[in-house]
Amino acid sequence: MVKKIWNYCNVPKHAAWVFMAPALFILLVFTGIPLAASFLMGMSNTTVFMDGFSFIGFRNYIKAILDPRVINGLKNTFIFTLISIPLQIGFALLTASMLAQNKRIFQFLRGVYFIPTLCSFTAISVLFLMLLDKTSGIIPYWLKCLGFQNPPMLTQAHSAMAWIIIITLWRNFGTSMVILIAGIQGISQNLYEAAAVDGAGTIRQFFSITIPQLTSGIGFCVLTETIGCLQLFDQSYVLTKGGPMFGTESIVQYIYTVAFQNYDLGYASSIAALLFILIMIIVICINKIIAKWEQENY
Repeated sequence: MVKKIWNYCNVPKHAAWVFMAPALFILLVFTGIPLAASFLMGMSNTTVFMDGFSFIGFRNYIKAILDPRVINGLKNTFIFTLISIPLQIGFALLTASMLAQNKRIFQFLRGVYFIPTLCSFTAISVLFLMLLDKTSGIIPYWLKCLGFQNPPMLTQAHSAMAWIIIITLWRNFGTSMVILIAGIQGISQNLYEAAAVDGAGTIRQFFSITIPQLTSGIGFCVLTETIGCLQLFDQSYVLTKGGPMFGTESIVQYIYTVAFQNYDLGYASSIAALLFILIMIIVICINKIIAKWEQENY
């Protein structure tokens, strides 16, 4: 018996599955089963106060598709994502290009820019909540000194969303910066030297060499940051609680409200399941775009 198992594991394609088995088991237990349970719970009217499971079919899913709060949450989440991702990737790419050299000052600055990523969004949001307080916050005070009377920090939807984006940019871009720095340092200097001989300047080298050589790194950053942005919760919840007038309420925050304030676990599960499907569709589309972009650059 042991010999059969050993022979089975020695086959390359079988050995791969053997090594992946522990990770796949953990993924199944902690992701697959809860995900399936969420889909099933979405087909019930389960609440915190119910002991049993009452099957109602796809009623919750239909309700979620027609719910104005769901549509509003998706709109706010997409606005946040579509603005945040280009800013994060662009700023990270620009910073990585400047700090890719192995000089001590640049190595120090890399560490400084990476520090915010070690902090949780909740802690950073609480910090900015104090800085943006209209009565005691230092940022409104500075703006008043510059002549801005009663600057709308978190009292208007547009300004509140802008600050949520700024906080996310400040906290997240360090991760993308480190990934892109590693990619830039892996680019052969012969390409830049040949381009310089042909008369290409710094800007032309950046767009003709650096960016095409970083397609995999940029694609990975776009993918991971998009998944994170579509799950926006901490910043909007701590800073604005979704206000004013649901102007910054994300779809995940609405799921939290339905589940833990309205105690409607079945309906919250149906919204979460639909969000998972939506994120999967977006991820597949982004992967196809990245694959096509990589083929064009190689």
